[in-house]
Amino acid sequence: MNTLKVYVPTNHFNAVAYTFGCLITEFWGVEIEMINSESHADFVIQHEEKTLTISNVFFRSESKADLFTKANIPDSVDDETIEFDGKEFPILSIYGKSSLSVVDQNQIRLDSDIIGSTFFMLSRWEEAVSTYRDNHDRFDYQASLSVKMGFYQRPVVNEYVELLWELCRFLNPELKRVSRTYTCTLTSDIDELRKWKVPKRFFESLYLNISEGRWRRASIDLKNYLKARNNPDQDYYNNLDYLIRKSADLNAVFYLKTGHSHPKHDKNQYKLADHSAELQRAERQGVELGIHPNYNTYIDPDQLKSDVGILASYLGHSVRSVRQHYLRFSVPETWRIQAEAGLKCDSTMIYPHRGGFRTGICNSFPVFDFKADRELGLIETPLHLMETSYLNDGFDLLIDDAKKLIGEVKKYQGNFVFLWHNGNLVYPEDRLYFETLIDLAKPDSTIT
Repeated sequence: MNTLKVYVPTNHFNAVAYTFGCLITEFWGVEIEMINSESHADFVIQHEEKTLTISNVFFRSESKADLFTKANIPDSVDDETIEFDGKEFPILSIYGKSSLSVVDQNQIRLDSDIIGSTFFMLSRWEEAVSTYRDNHDRFDYQASLSVKMGFYQRPVVNEYVELLWELCRFLNPELKRVSRTYTCTLTSDIDELRKWKVPKRFFESLYLNISEGRWRRASIDLKNYLKARNNPDQDYYNNLDYLIRKSADLNAVFYLKTGHSHPKHDKNQYKLADHSAELQRAERQGVELGIHPNYNTYIDPDQLKSDVGILASYLGHSVRSVRQHYLRFSVPETWRIQAEAGLKCDSTMIYPHRGGFRTGICNSFPVFDFKADRELGLIETPLHLMETSYLNDGFDLLIDDAKKLIGEVKKYQGNFVFLWHNGNLVYPEDRLYFETLIDLAKPDSTIT
């Protein structure tokens, strides 16, 4: 029998049960029996006469008001290697110490609070209690513990999953877990499908390229502008067919806009009906069409529902997936608004400065609303790499980061999710890097 008994303290039972459910049932496919116990201060996993005790550091507070506070965001982390059964496990403990002790042949104790640490990463409550915001009202990545402590490009939750698996197999050597295989998902935010809507945009682009000495790009812009004046279909932002071809052998999601709501940051506008042929072709190929809603929808439930309704009406079926425009997000309110709009999967979780693991994991996972103390019926599929993060530093750094991140995702048989905006598939060098990234991300690629 594979079922494990898990004894947890009474305090914050829902959040703790959610976390154990993610680590064990969601990622292994192993059933657990959660037992609300007033007699346990730590977490105890039991199978027959054997027990694993996991130190409870974070969830000891009796009051939720005392739990989710800045004071509970640690100033440091404990990063050590734990050895068990002849194997080594790098473990970064946000709470507790990265150490393990074998009490006797039937008892082991883990001093790393991997439950509190996992909840910290998946729930993102850290972002909700912070006052640091950037010019788009986004949580400032520089205030993130993972960025400050240097583990943003490390899937620490996956590390917890693997250590816990080995420890639970000490309890029950007959445990079986579901097999996973590495996958990759190409995504594109279709912000615009026509660049040269007005002559002003051409002259602005021409001036910028010439002032920065990019004469070749200025020449390409001029040729394309002259073509597109008489035939908008020739505009090089109108490149859905190229994206469809390049996503043929991959999982793919295109996030579409239905209007605009901000004069500076959200003036993108195109008619879905003008691109019906390409969008229908994308769906026949298996590309999912999601919503890339207006700038303010991260806190505006009515506008999000309107955007989703417009896209659903056009597609003739419900809309499943969403990525917020400009990655604007308020934890947990945006997740809550998305769930209320009938959406099933968000893929906004990345910091805008660089690729990495904002949620500390390379797998999809169910979302927990820490303020409402419940799951939302929404899945988060974290985004790991976005090309716009590298526009200033160059795409060579993007490729270097991609190799590192893909290596980590493959190690844990996760899903590498990357974003390339169609508006950055204009110049030959952009497409070269884009296609290089696709080749690196494919399951059969070898990274050197």
